[in-house]
Formats: sequence, structure tokens, C-alpha cells
Amino acid sequence: KDSEFNDVQPGYSWYVDEPSSGARHFTVFSSIRSSSAAGTAFTVTFTPDEEASTLSATASVTFVEYSTETTATWPSDRTRKTIGVCEVVNIAMEPYLQNVELHKTASGSVMQKRNDGTWKYRASEMQTVDDVYVPGIGSLFSFNVIAPIGYKAKLKAIEVSTNCPPGTAGGYAMLFDLVVLPTNVSFYAIRIKEVGMSSTNAVDYFAEPRNAQFLAHSSAAGANVWSVVYKGNRCFDRAQVPELPLPWGAGGSMTWPIPNEYTGFTNNTFGIYFCNTDQRFSVDSGGTSREEKFGWFTEVTTNRFVTIGRITTP
Repeated sequence: KDSEFNDVQPGYSWYVDEPSSGARHFTVFSSIRSSSAAGTAFTVTFTPDEEASTLSATASVTFVEYSTETTATWPSDRTRKTIGVCEVVNIAMEPYLQNVELHKTASGSVMQKRNDGTWKYRASEMQTVDDVYVPGIGSLFSFNVIAPIGYKAKLKAIEVSTNCPPGTAGGYAMLFDLVVLPTNVSFYAIRIKEVGMSSTNAVDYFAEPRNAQFLAHSSAAGANVWSVVYKGNRCFDRAQVPELPLPWGAGGSMTWPIPNEYTGFTNNTFGIYFCNTDQRFSVDSGGTSREEKFGWFTEVTTNRFVTIGRITTP
């Protein structure tokens, strides 16, 4: 930049504080089209003779408009600059100019350019601010990149195993519809998983050596499996209670600590923590078992009578 660019008015008129020479690139943060949204970024390229020291009336001026559109069609505002981690945004320029590169500050990398003159911008995997810029000219857009913070859970159904006859404890599952929060961005470009860990607070029935198989949250119970996030940030969970054999004694309880992680859509090697969704189990001396997760509980008696409710706290 050789001088400050004050304004661009309809009709492609301009005003500069002083004559300029050398590179003739300016970044303008005002619209030259009445239909353009306020704050739209333009790159204005001045291309008179390299030796010219002033902007003459015969100067060739090209106004290049950059626009953004999220790949995700939900949320409905596809021009938004607040986006989910790993979201993809298409950046277009009009008219198309050769040899223009776009970079993003988070990685310092050149973004992928398509043959039609558009760029594929993928947001960073960690929560941050990605600044998209043209080297030597300046910033075009700043994207506020948001990471997931948790779930909104809706209990969808109770699944009671028909293979468990009366007199059996456990053997059922709570099925949840989940929405990954917050909902002002799309998380379609990530995968999520529950990290399998073992209970550290098992008492009585669950602390007995013969029941040690219940302590570990394994892949058979849904742990350590990457799951897809669907449109609307939707995903699903099946919280299962195993069959609990006699004798129940005085009963007992335990909790699976469940850290939740996300990762980039194409990356299955490591995860980034974002919330806990612990799952608690208990059984009483009569074989009535109870499961708690996402603020809901289900109790099932040995004659398969089911009670469902919300967990209330004082």
C-alpha cells in the first residue's frame, strides 16, 4: 500500500490522499454496489504504467469483489463469518484475475484454488480466528472458528431386550437424539467419539471381582468409535445397560467417565476434548437397575416394568 484509500463511490470514482507509485493495490471496506452487504471487502487493483506517479483519468481500474459461501446449507445464512471447526467455505472473486493467491493466517498456507477462480477455504481444527488475506494487499475476511461445547439431548426411546426373561436385571438401553452445540455453526465436517475409560468409583455389586467386566467402557458399548455429525448438527447415542446376573446382594453402583472428542472429517488419528457425558449405573438388592445419562434416568424392574424421568437437582 502506497497511500490510504478513503472511499469508493458508485460509478467507480475514488479519492486518494497523495499520489502513489509502484504497486497499486488497495483494500476497500465499503460497497460499490447498492445490492452488496455492508462490510463487503473489495480489492481495487490500479494498473497504469509502472512509472506513473499519479492516478490519471486514463488509468485502468479493476474492482474485484470477493464473496464467501459456506458448503454447509445449514444454518441458512451461508455468508456467515462465524463457522464450525473444519467447515469449508468457498471464496469467489469477480471478475476472475490470474495469479492471485489467498492465504490464511492460522497456518500460513496457500489455500486451494480451483480452475474457475474460486478458493476452497477449510477452517482450522482448533477454535481460533482465521484471517484470510492477499499477500502484499491485506486482509479480506476474518472467520471466527468455533469448536463444539457439548450436546442438547432428547430421549427418543427405551429399548428393552426381549432376550431377558422376568427375573433378569439390566438388559436395556436409552436411545438419544443429540444436537452438537452451539447451533449457529455447522459441524458436518467433524467426527465425534466417546473415549472409553474404566469406572473408578464402583462399589458393592460392581466392585466384586466376578463383575469386573462391567467396569470398562469398551467399543462393544459404543466407545472409541468415530461417529458422523449430520445436517443440523445431529448425531445419536445408544446408552446400554448390560444384563446384571444374580446375586445382587445389597446392590451397588458405578460410573463410566466419558470424555468426548472431535476430530477433522478425514482424520481418525487423534481427538480434541470438548465435553463429558458420564453414564451412571446402579442396581438394588431386588434387581431393579437404573441408568442415568444426559439428565435422564431409566429404571427397570426384574418383571420388566420401566420408569423414565428427568434427573432433578436441588
